[in-house]
Amino acid sequence: MQKVKPILIILGVLILLGLIFFALLKTGVLDKVGLGKYLGRAATIASNKSDLAFLNSQYPVSIFMGKIEQISGDTLTVSQQMPTTTGATKQVTYHITVTPQTKVQRPNGIPGVILPTQTYTIQDLKVGETITVNTNQDLRNLLGDTFIASTIDASATIVYLSGTITTINSDSFDLTVPPPFYLDPNQDQITQETVYQIQVNPQTTTTQLGSSGNKIQTTNLQLTSLKVGQEVMAFVNLDSLNGNKITALNIQPIKGTASSSQNNASTSAQPNP
Repeated sequence: MQKVKPILIILGVLILLGLIFFALLKTGVLDKVGLGKYLGRAATIASNKSDLAFLNSQYPVSIFMGKIEQISGDTLTVSQQMPTTTGATKQVTYHITVTPQTKVQRPNGIPGVILPTQTYTIQDLKVGETITVNTNQDLRNLLGDTFIASTIDASATIVYLSGTITTINSDSFDLTVPPPFYLDPNQDQITQETVYQIQVNPQTTTTQLGSSGNKIQTTNLQLTSLKVGQEVMAFVNLDSLNGNKITALNIQPIKGTASSSQNNASTSAQPNP
């Protein structure tokens, strides 16, 4: 009796396994155990690698920037339109795992003011905001669309509004901000003049040059120190925004401003450096 060659046995086993896998895929068994969705994602990313410019880099790819589409437990769904090798664009979506070791940070700050150190977690992130995610994995070699974040750089929540005081009330003042400017880094540019009611409280400070002219001083703000017609920068936290009302953390007078036409290019609400 002639012996069957080992290579034929191996080939037969592979064909059989392929038929079994195809049958499981068609009957939905893989979906029930969670593998179908994963394998589908893997196939999508594998096909994307052939034409996504950033995944065809000769260097390791460990950074992805995009908008948060969904937050579920410890997982962020982040998407971004990315250029292809043909010059077109394609939406790329990753499911990013946030662990206790993941560092979440925001570039919040106010010139001349020492802010308390704050620790951020996934609970401080919001759907719709743009983040930059760093990972220790090389996205070129990723199987599927899930990776672990080492650090997440989120958008600033402390921004400044720069404009002219038009009204002073008992615990607030109206600030007229000329266009164009950004209030929220994650939203579109505002293209019309807008009046904000800047609310102050005992924690609101003011920062300006001291009497010697060369030393920055930060003290508690007194509304009586402000004047109608004065130009100021109001540093605010976007979390306190309610309609056109927002609470000031710090007020800084603008000195030496010439005309409004010269000022418009720089009077915008921007994330703090």
